Amino acid sequence: MSPKTFISYTRKDSEFALRIAKDLKEAGHEIWIDQLDITAGKRWDVEIEEALSHCNNLLVILSANAVISNNVLDEISYYIEEGKVIIPIIKEECKIPFRIRRVQYVNFKSNYNEGLKKP
Repeated sequence: MSPKTFISYTRKDSEFALRIAKDLKEAGHEIWIDQLDITAGKRWDVEIEEALSHCNNLLVILSANAVISNNVLDEISYYIEEGKVIIPIIKEECKIPFRIRRVQYVNFKSNYNEGLKKP
């Protein structure tokens, strides 16, 4: 997943997002996630925009809540428009956004550890 990968998720999936970010960092991947990389006092919107532009990959955690999140959908659209790599992570059964249905995904629905092993 190198170079740096931006993790996109909805706040309702914060625990899962933080878990996967920590596990991927521990495995040696360069990960950017707001919960770990935005320091106190920084402007959230500015930091997100800067990270989106500097990260080459988008790991998007898809769930029923994520696919209706404007922030998640905006981040997907930005990466498509910029021609950057999108890596969908299926956390739970949900309707995959139309724009990324053809992108190969990693399935975490039934087994987190198996999903984490996928290239």
